[in-house]
Amino acid sequence: MVLKDKELIKIGTRIHQVTHKNGIKDNEHHHVFIAELKVSIAALKMQEEEVAGLELWNLTVLKETKNLENVLLPRFHEYYVSVYNKIISHLK
Repeated sequence: MVLKDKELIKIGTRIHQVTHKNGIKDNEHHHVFIAELKVSIAALKMQEEEVAGLELWNLTVLKETKNLENVLLPRFHEYYVSVYNKIISHLK
């Protein structure tokens, strides 16, 4: 499925930087958008060469990351809360 720019609402970008023990620097730009899913979830196919796994979570998880282990990174709690707030604001 190809989305047109007008069908995407950009929430923001977060740069994730990690330096691994072997010296390799891993810099990722996480671009976050809101888009309406126009097909059933069952119709989606994971790109296994790009993604190790997928999980569906309740949106409230974004507000609770500082209290949850192994869900999302607690040190980015403020960012996740801002994403939650932008999604909720858009839905109103």
